[in-house]
Amino acid sequence: ELDKLKNDPIPEKELQKVRNQLEAQLISSMESNEGMAHGLAYYEIAAGDWQYPWKLKERLGKVTETDVHRVAAATFTADNRTVATLLPPEEESSKLKTKNLK
Repeated sequence: ELDKLKNDPIPEKELQKVRNQLEAQLISSMESNEGMAHGLAYYEIAAGDWQYPWKLKERLGKVTETDVHRVAAATFTADNRTVATLLPPEEESSKLKTKNLK
């Protein structure tokens, strides 16, 4: 999926879907007075600007398919990868028992 993100065409419809989801989250988080106070205070502290979400919305509107490909290619590399191996419970238990016996 990450290789597809780096190489395959991204329909404008998909980019717009992401923009819409982010805008919906912003609006939803500020539906109440408490939510709005919390959100504005958070952005003032975290970003140094209580207007940050609206500026971000404007910037996201300018993101192109080329931008996504460029950032994905730079970010999703083998050097940045973390690999985890999940073992079945029995295998994991027997390894723990073996280690404890030594």
